[in-house]
Amino acid sequence: MARFFTRRAVAAVGATALVVGAGAGAAMAFIAEGPGGGPATALVRRADLTMSASGSLGYGGTYSITVPSGTSALRITQARQAVAQDQQALAGDEQAESDASSAQSAAGKGAGKGAGQGGGNAAAAMSAYDQAQSRVLNDQTRRHGDQAVLSALQPTAATAGTIYTRLPSPGDVIKQNQPVYSLSGRPVLLLYGSDPAYRAFYSGMPAGPDVHQLNQDLVSLRFAKKDLAKSSQYSPQTVQAVQRWQSSRGLPATGQIPLGEVVFEPGPIRVVSVPASAGEPAGGVNDVAVRATGTTPVAVTDLGPDLRPGDAVSVTTPGGGLSLGGRVTSVAGQQATIGLNGTPPESAVAEKAPVSVSVGSRTVRHVLAVPVNALVPLPGGGQGLDVVTSGGSLRLTEVTPGLRGGAQIQVKGSGITDGTRVAVPSAG
Repeated sequence: MARFFTRRAVAAVGATALVVGAGAGAAMAFIAEGPGGGPATALVRRADLTMSASGSLGYGGTYSITVPSGTSALRITQARQAVAQDQQALAGDEQAESDASSAQSAAGKGAGKGAGQGGGNAAAAMSAYDQAQSRVLNDQTRRHGDQAVLSALQPTAATAGTIYTRLPSPGDVIKQNQPVYSLSGRPVLLLYGSDPAYRAFYSGMPAGPDVHQLNQDLVSLRFAKKDLAKSSQYSPQTVQAVQRWQSSRGLPATGQIPLGEVVFEPGPIRVVSVPASAGEPAGGVNDVAVRATGTTPVAVTDLGPDLRPGDAVSVTTPGGGLSLGGRVTSVAGQQATIGLNGTPPESAVAEKAPVSVSVGSRTVRHVLAVPVNALVPLPGGGQGLDVVTSGGSLRLTEVTPGLRGGAQIQVKGSGITDGTRVAVPSAG
């Protein structure tokens, strides 16, 4: 049983006739103004219905591209220097510990010969060794802490760019390896992948799907051999491929990619709007630089609850100027997205032209139907109809909605028969 959803169209007022059926043998339901200027009414009629609803053309995908905040290059450099200094201090104290150990051993041998001063030398050597060992332990603790800080900061190493110096224009189509915008003169490039760029890329980083898609991009752009496309590791081969890619773009060939230097989207993007402005600082909270869509034309409709991915549908424009087949590619709540079997005019897609979406495999025949607008929510949940009694009053009657065919919907309910008159509330 198809589910009803509560989007309402404007009810016709006056003596206007509204077609509320779809398919062969569809009936006509006449909506007329009630007595004394009361609510419009319609008759329940038998009809053949084919599941259909209005929709619109558009481009698939919706993307908001932001500049991620991260850790400055200076802070990363300071953290690396701290680790290097710790390592240098540890190496020196480890050598001192080794020398103290040797001195302690020699002093112990002298004390064993019973020399008077031997015992004092052994005690001094032991004290020196203990102090050297303590310094080594302190060095190791300090190095461990600084390494932990560096490990936490490395994934957040951000691009040095802080000011928008180049931005796209609405309508621009941006493809793989092309700049989306520039920060402080440094281009931020588009790469293909379903996982967003959420961390920096560097040698020794943990493996992950983001590294996998980067490796695939490097292969696709011919900066690496095909085998790398199978890897999720930031390997030496990845480092070398990144260096070649960076050199080709005129970037410093570091083999590392700071956070914010690339944007991952599933494919080419079409710019819809650009909230940012050249000369403004980038990277603030909720700082959207570019809003975009994909570049593949699709149709969308609110038949989502009644469709499944793979369902075949027909998409037509009012008047039949465009008629295309298609299949449902995704369903999200009320909305279903439909991949088209042909290419509609670009102007129709850009202007989000209205369409009708019908599902030929979903047809019911000779069922009771009313205008969708006639349905009203019941206080305790569910749907009902305001039946017009012989005396002109309204009696709220619960019904079970069925298949929806455009402006008409199948209903079942006690006392609801062919010819029953029901009120049609106006929208608003």
